[in-house]
Amino acid sequence: MQNVCRILIAVALLLGVSNSARYAIAQESPDSKSPTGSISGQVKLNGKPVPGVPVILTRSDSDPEDKPVARIMSDSEGRFRIANVPAGKFNLSAFAPAFVFYDPSYGQDGKRITISPGEALEGVEISLKRGGVITGRVTDSAGHPVVEERVALTSIDELGRPRGEFEFNQTNWESAQTDDRGVYRIFGVPEGRYIASAGQAPNRGGSVVRGTAYYPLTFHPGVADASNAAVIELAAGAESTGVDIVLRRAEKAYTATGRIVDAETGKPVPNVVYGYGILYAGRGISMMGWGSSRSDAQGSFRLERLIPNHYGTFITKDFITKDSDSDYYSDITSFDVTDADVSGLEIKVRRGSSISGIAAIEGLPSGDVADKLSGLRIGAFIQSPELGAPSFGGPNIGPDGSFRITGLRAGKAKLSITGNPMPRGFALTRVERNGVEQQEGLFDIAAGEQLSGVRVTIGYGTGVIRGQLKITGEPVPEGTTFGVRLKRAGADSSRRDWWTAVDDRNRFLFEALPPGDYEVTASGYIPVPSAPATRLPEVKKRVTVTNDGETDITIVIDLSARDH
Repeated sequence: MQNVCRILIAVALLLGVSNSARYAIAQESPDSKSPTGSISGQVKLNGKPVPGVPVILTRSDSDPEDKPVARIMSDSEGRFRIANVPAGKFNLSAFAPAFVFYDPSYGQDGKRITISPGEALEGVEISLKRGGVITGRVTDSAGHPVVEERVALTSIDELGRPRGEFEFNQTNWESAQTDDRGVYRIFGVPEGRYIASAGQAPNRGGSVVRGTAYYPLTFHPGVADASNAAVIELAAGAESTGVDIVLRRAEKAYTATGRIVDAETGKPVPNVVYGYGILYAGRGISMMGWGSSRSDAQGSFRLERLIPNHYGTFITKDFITKDSDSDYYSDITSFDVTDADVSGLEIKVRRGSSISGIAAIEGLPSGDVADKLSGLRIGAFIQSPELGAPSFGGPNIGPDGSFRITGLRAGKAKLSITGNPMPRGFALTRVERNGVEQQEGLFDIAAGEQLSGVRVTIGYGTGVIRGQLKITGEPVPEGTTFGVRLKRAGADSSRRDWWTAVDDRNRFLFEALPPGDYEVTASGYIPVPSAPATRLPEVKKRVTVTNDGETDITIVIDLSARDH
């Protein structure tokens, strides 16, 4: 049945692509003020044209769901042309599940393309390679097939060092899962050197824990240490068979239980969302389990499917109902799981501090402000020497601009605009406390303080920075990567999405920027065989952005200035 479903899905995808308009942009309504452009080129396999391949164009930074902007089939000579392309950043790829279009510079399936208003980009080549296949069988120590077990592939270099995990796409995701015979068959794998593994890694969550048991991480053919794993040498289009994994003996998973109590009174705290993660000495905590699990009427909580490790548990927010109005925060309660269940844990919660104030938007007509404000969120990150529970986002700003962030620990608070994706066109430009500007938006907040009188100014803009890297001095070594980050001039930090890789033509683009002065920083990394990559000296440039304006800049990177 699963195979039938896969076939139907593939057919549906192909039909959906082939029935799309050949030259029209889907799901786009380009601004009539900006002329649209086009992208044309050819799909090739080993230098020969490939007809009948769907070519897909997606926005590279503004659509978290990665919805196609356009779909088109290559013609009898492998050629394609996409018209009505608005200015912006895109990813161009071919839908060919058994083939590989892998750009080692960016680690993505596709070509980064930056289009200027009205630009007609021609001669774009999508070069495909026939993907390889790695297949085998996963069994337990008694020789029985292990069903619905996921197999992971790790790419390694010539010295056996890991380079990263093979990233599955939508079409070959299920191929890494074993069937009722314990057989898996991963297709669309780029040529290279790999090691295969299955089972539960110590530093990951309990997704493969079955009931109260789990299989420890095991590498092909049946070893615990990655350095002893058999290396799979995969040629382009080849099939590597017999990559079997004999899992080690199943181990017991454990449970941790306890109560959530008020730190001052010792009384149980019911109906509080809790979570847990792995504690790393000196590095904080990684989130492992969270969601909407709540303490019962007696404040009791229960964590299941835990494998031996060092953990921390704490209260958190409700990611299902988006409840972010809790007045409490908690310390992290650490515990170790070794060879038995853990009980008697206590998560101590304290009534936290709060920050309340008003947010105002600059750069919008007054009639649009209320609507824009209600879609934004203000978050507070607390800098503290104490290890605190992970915090996420913040409350929505009210239509009148009011906000109140609760459940904060004492420390130095830094406010920011939050969201996933980050809201386009907005940037926090000024934070005031009782009329006094707070440098970098930072201010102290004491334990239990209900701080008010905060005013947050948010800039809104439509400015654009369009740039070009000019590489001089030496030829660019193969595999070199370049990136550009942006921040407001005079600021120490930046929005997390104000970074971009350059495209194949060394172009970059930042859109929807509030007016003001910015600092643009270009950086690069040159791969070095059997050694860490060489980092190039950063090059900075200051630019001024205006609303509805476009600033064109060129940044020169001199490769001869690097350390050899």
